[in-house]
Amino acid sequence: MKVIDAWPPQDTLANIISQAKGNGGAPFNILLNLAKLDSRLPLEAIGLVGEDADGHRIVKDWRAHGINISQLRTTVLAPTSYTDVMTGLWCPTLNIPAESVVGVAGAGHAFNACMLLGLHEMWPIETCLALDARATAASVTEVTCPTGERSFSECLELANRWGYHEILA
Repeated sequence: MKVIDAWPPQDTLANIISQAKGNGGAPFNILLNLAKLDSRLPLEAIGLVGEDADGHRIVKDWRAHGINISQLRTTVLAPTSYTDVMTGLWCPTLNIPAESVVGVAGAGHAFNACMLLGLHEMWPIETCLALDARATAASVTEVTCPTGERSFSECLELANRWGYHEILA
């Protein structure tokens, strides 16, 4: 993950402000988000990763968060796939101090995980969206997706600490 100062026009450069290595991708991030939200859902990873350092890191993360990996396979025939992600800075609906916003790559995955959890629990849509805003805000406090994901209670605490932006009429 590379945090850049601005998205460059074609044939120009951007400054890399910082970079970090971490697991990612929608399946990984949504499963991890659901696990960190203290969901009672039985979570299971199904797929294929390389028998390499990246694959081992994915397995370690999922095991550490109680995600069933009995159907996750490894192979020596191909490396674990990856994407070199570049992101700019953006601030979601919570009134997050600018210095706390360091990346936005996991914001969409946090939103998806909260919506899935809320719909599974049959929460009203307003409750789902309120948790979405809080989890999305938590996700932007770290460069990589997995490190920005927080538990349900941590998301609520951030909202209480920072409050919301005023809605302009």
